[in-house]
This record gives sequence, C-alpha cells and structure tokens, in this order.
Amino acid sequence: MGHDISSKKGHSRTALFLFFLICGLLVFLVSMTYSPNIPDGIEIAVRMGFSAVFLVLALMARRSERFNPYWRVFYAFFVASLALILSWKFGGSLLEWLNLDVSTPQGIAVAKLSETLWLVLPILVLIKLSGAGMGSIYLQKGRLKLGLTFGVIGFVMFALLAFPIAEGLFKGQELGLARVILWVPWILIFVLANGLNEELLFRGLFLRNYQGLFGSRYANLLTAIVFTLGHVQVTYTPDVLSFLVILMVLALAWGHLMLKTDSVWGSALFHAGADIPVVIGIYSTLS
Repeated sequence: MGHDISSKKGHSRTALFLFFLICGLLVFLVSMTYSPNIPDGIEIAVRMGFSAVFLVLALMARRSERFNPYWRVFYAFFVASLALILSWKFGGSLLEWLNLDVSTPQGIAVAKLSETLWLVLPILVLIKLSGAGMGSIYLQKGRLKLGLTFGVIGFVMFALLAFPIAEGLFKGQELGLARVILWVPWILIFVLANGLNEELLFRGLFLRNYQGLFGSRYANLLTAIVFTLGHVQVTYTPDVLSFLVILMVLALAWGHLMLKTDSVWGSALFHAGADIPVVIGIYSTLS
C-alpha cells in the first residue's frame, strides 16, 4: 500500500514537471523562436492571449486551497510573458531616441540595454505588486562573496578564451585584436545587460517556486531545459546541436550557483562572460 502511494506521488510529480516544462516552452518558444513565423496581424493577440491565460490561472489557483501551491508559478509565467511583450514592443525606444541602428556595435549594445530595461523593470514592478520581495527572484545579496568569486572566475575564463571560441562559432570571419579592443565598451554593455535579464527571466522568476515543488535538483533541471530549448533559433553557429549541449551544461551550472548563493549576481556575471565570444563573433560579421 505504501509503495502504491509513493508511486502515485512520483507519477504526479512527473506529470507536474512535464506540465510546467510545456508551459515554459510555450512562453519562451512563442516569444523567442517561433515569433517570426506568426503573422504580424495576430502576433500581439497571440502573445497577450498567453499572458492573460497565465494571469487567470494564477488568480484562480491563489483562491483554491488545492492549487494554491502553484499560483506563484503561474504568476511567474504571466510576468515572463508580459515582460517579453513589453521588451518586444518597446525595446527599440532607446535606440530610436539616440538615432542608432543595429548595423553597428554601438547600436547592438544599446538595443540590448534598451530591451533589458523594458524586461527587467516590468518584472520588478509585477513581483512587487504580487506581494513578494526581491529576494523571491534572487535580487538580493545572498552569499555575495561566493557568488562574485565564481562569477568573476567564469567571466575572466570566457574572456580569455573568447578568441578561440569565437573563431569556432564564426568560421571564416575576420577577428583581429585591434577591432575587438574598439568594441570592448559595447561588448561589456551587451553582455552585462543580457546576463542579468536572462538570469532573471529564465531562472530568477522560477527557481525558488520550482524548488518548493520538486526540490533543488529538478528545479534546476527544469529551468535549464527551458533555457536551452529557448535558444534553438540561434543562427550564429553552424553546429547548433553542439552549442545546445554546451548551453545545457552552462545553464545547469548557473542555476546551481544561483541556488547555492541565494542570489542572481554570481550567475549573471558568469553568464555575461559566456556571452563575450558570441558577441565578438556577431560584431565581426558587421561591415
């Protein structure tokens, strides 16, 4: 009898894991991967529809004794989807204000900064409106010394390996030290902005909520799978499968670091370092 109860609980947890995996893929694949394939006339309706569904589910779960433990997960999906909509619609505002375009390193960096502002600020406001503190999304000191130690090590490691990694990702592109030195300010703006926004969006919003449902290991695995598959649309490397395998390993490492340090800062800095070779490669393709 005890074995049957344990088995049922295991099946229930597996089903819940798969359900939230599907929800995560719906939010991020629609917003990041399949967005170009959605007709312009209905894209905003599709995105807003997903966001509204998750808000309704969150409100219903909050009022339900049975489903109350899940309401903050649904709310996190609502926050993520709405923040992505705002970033998508208004992320180019700073670029337009400064009269820049994405044909230059400066323009690409400013575009990423603008997107990040339109993503992170709504997340902060919506989390505050829900009654949760910033610690719920790991925006706190935590074990700052440990986090920054590993963050700096990861950042420096990828910075030192940036050239060979970029050459592997962008075969045939001209990479010269003189060119890269000129790009350094724009590279730093891009990677620091992207490191923070992706760590908050993919992990900060979800890890603590999943941890209470599945435990740390499976919470990390769930966020890592969604993060990795959310990048299947990349076009900056000819070997997407190898890229995704490496990304999965990094995602697990970043999630583990966030859980261990109870803070976003170490993983955001580590993540920023890993973006350096990618941005160098992207900049090298510009005329």
